[in-house]
Amino acid sequence: MAWTDLPTGGMHASAGSAGVDPNLVWADASAFVDFLRPGERCPAQVPVIVQLKASSSRDGLVRLQRELTELRAGWIPDAYPRIARAFEVRHCTAFFATWYCDAAINDPQRYGTMIECFELQMPVIPRRARPPRTAASAPEGARPARRADAGKLLIGVIDTGCPFANLALRDPSGEGTRVLHIWDQDPVPAFDGEVVQGKQPSDFGYGCEVSRDQLNALIRASTRASVVSEEGCYRAAGYDALNSRFAHGAAVLGLLAGTHTLGARTSVRSSEAPKWNAAGDEASRSDIVFVQLPRDSVQDSSSADLARLVLDGLRYIVSCAGSETRQIVVNISNGTSRGSHDGESILEGAMGDLVREQKGLGRDLQIVLPVGNAFDEERHAQFDALAKGLSEPIAMRVPPGGETPTYVLVRIPKEQDQVGIRVLPPDADSSDATTVWPGRAVVWPSVQEPRAAVVYPMPSGTRATLALVVIAPTTASARAQVVAPHGVWSIQLEARQDVSAPVHMYITRNQQNPGALPRAKQAIFLDTDETYDPARYLAPAEADPAMPKSRIRRGGTLNGLTTLRSGAGVWAVGAYILREGPRGGAAAPSLYSACGPAAGGGSPRPGPDVSAPADFSRALRGILASGVRSGEVVRVTGTSFAAPQVARWLANYGKLPSSLPGQDPLRNGRGKLPLT
Repeated sequence: MAWTDLPTGGMHASAGSAGVDPNLVWADASAFVDFLRPGERCPAQVPVIVQLKASSSRDGLVRLQRELTELRAGWIPDAYPRIARAFEVRHCTAFFATWYCDAAINDPQRYGTMIECFELQMPVIPRRARPPRTAASAPEGARPARRADAGKLLIGVIDTGCPFANLALRDPSGEGTRVLHIWDQDPVPAFDGEVVQGKQPSDFGYGCEVSRDQLNALIRASTRASVVSEEGCYRAAGYDALNSRFAHGAAVLGLLAGTHTLGARTSVRSSEAPKWNAAGDEASRSDIVFVQLPRDSVQDSSSADLARLVLDGLRYIVSCAGSETRQIVVNISNGTSRGSHDGESILEGAMGDLVREQKGLGRDLQIVLPVGNAFDEERHAQFDALAKGLSEPIAMRVPPGGETPTYVLVRIPKEQDQVGIRVLPPDADSSDATTVWPGRAVVWPSVQEPRAAVVYPMPSGTRATLALVVIAPTTASARAQVVAPHGVWSIQLEARQDVSAPVHMYITRNQQNPGALPRAKQAIFLDTDETYDPARYLAPAEADPAMPKSRIRRGGTLNGLTTLRSGAGVWAVGAYILREGPRGGAAAPSLYSACGPAAGGGSPRPGPDVSAPADFSRALRGILASGVRSGEVVRVTGTSFAAPQVARWLANYGKLPSSLPGQDPLRNGRGKLPLT
C-alpha cells in the first residue's frame, strides 16, 4: 500500500513548521474538502484563534491589528484591541488572509512576529449538508452606543435556543423578559422580521444582536388579551432554534436561571411529591445575556470552530456588564475532543486571562463547563510508556454510512521527536505500512484520491505536539466524492528510543448534537484484549482497574475545554445519580460522566471540581428541565445539565460549599452538590 507525501496548498502550510496546527495543514492541502459545501471555493480569509507571545508586551495585539490593516491581510474584532488599551490581551480571534497564514508560518521573522501560535476555526461541513439560508445577513450598524448595563449579577449562557418569552425568564411584571441581550452568531441570523431586525455588533463584525427592548417589542406584538403567544413570538423573530419542544439552551436556562430549581421539580424520596415552590433566589431575578451558536457549528459535533465562537461569546457577555456589576457567571454546556487536554489550549489560556482581567475591573467572573459524557465512549487510548521499537496496534472501528470524516488526534509529549505513527487501513498488510515521523504529512492511496492522511508537525519545544489522523467519510453523498473503507483500522506507534511519558489518542466526537442531523455513527477503539468493554455480559466494569491492561481508558476523558488547572475561575462539573448507588449505597457518578486526570506532566487537573445530579436513578435516566414553552417539562441527561446547577449555586452564593459528601478527585472532585 502506498503512502505518498501530501503536497502543500495555497497557504504553503507544512508539517515541517514547528508547532503548526495540523488541521490547518490538512485543510490547506485538501483544498478545504472537509470544510466547504459542494461548489464553494476556497476562502480568501479564514477564521482563526490566536495566542500572542508573552514577550510581545501589552501592545502586541494592537500591533497585530495594525499589521493586518496596513497589509490588508485580515482583521481582528474591535472588542479585543479596545480592551487591550487597558489590559494585556494575549488571546483573540481574527480572520487571516490565506497569504498571511503562509507568511506567518513560513516567514515569522517578518510577518506576525508577535504571534506565538494560531489555529484554524472552521466547522466540518458534510457533503450532503443543509443548504445555506439565503436571507440577508444582519445590517451593519454604526459603532454601537453603550450596551444596556446589567445589574449586580449577570448570568451568561453560550448555547442554542433562548426562549426569551418563557414565563420562567420573565421580569417581575410578567410582561417583559429578563434577557438583556441575545447575540446570534450565525452568518444569516434570526431576528430579521418586520417587528424587530437585529443589528450586526460592530465590535465583532458578524451575526446580529437584539436588546431587551426589542425582545419586549416582540412579546407585546404577540400578546392578545394579556396572553402571550410564545409560538407567534418566536415565529415573528425567525428564531428557528425554538421550533421544537426541546432546545438545549432552554433546558440549561431553566436549570440555571428559571423560576423553579431542579429540587422543586424532583423528590428524592419515593414517599414525597415534588414541592414546585418558586425559587426566589438571585439567579431567578438576574439579567441574562445569551449567545446563540451558529447552525453549522451545532451540526458539527467535532467542534472544529467552537473555540473561536466561545471566546467571542465570552467577550460579548462581559461587554454587557455595567458599573454596578460585581459578579458574572457564564455557563457553557458544550465541549470538544480536540486540543491537547493538558490545560494549554489557546481557549483555556484565554479563559484564565479573562477571569484575571475581570478581577482587575472589580468583577468576579466564573466560567462553568461540563466535563463531558465520554467516560464509556471508547474514544480515548493511552500508552503509559513506549519501549524502543513497534508498539502493539490500536484497533479502531470506523462504521459504514458515515457522511463525515473521522479525526484522531495523537498527543506526543513535549520536546519528543522520537515517536512515529503508522496507520493501516482494513485488511492491509502491515509489512507495507509507512512510519510517519515529525515534520511529514502523508496521504493514502494517492493525492488524487485521499482516503486517509497523517499530518505530524515538528515539535515546537514549548507544548505537546498534536498529530492528526484523517479518515475520509465511508459513504458518498455527492458525485466524485472520495470514500474510505469502513471496518477496522489500526494505529501503531514506533519509538526510536524508550519514551517514559504517556502518549494519548483521542477520536474527535462524531455523534449527533441536539437539533442536528444524524451524519455518522461514532468511531471507537476496540477492546481487543477484553479488559475494557463496558457491555461485556454480566461483568460491567465501571472504572479502569488499578493496573490497566487495555490501551483504551476511561481515565483522561475530560472535555478538552476543562483541563485548565483547578482554581483558575473555570469550573469543571461532573454528573451523579440521585438514587440507587452501587449495591444500594450512596449516589454514584453517572455512568457517562467523564473522568480525570488531564494529560501532561507536573500537576494536571485531577478531574472535575464538583458534580451535580443529572440522572434520577439507574433505571430512570435524566432529570426534569424546562421545555421551550411555558409549562413544558422535558427529561434531559448528560453533564451539560449538571453544569448549570453548579452555575446557579455560584450565582447565588459566589462560591461552592467548603465540605461536600462523596469526594473523589477523578469523578466528583470535592464532592456532590446537593439537590436544591
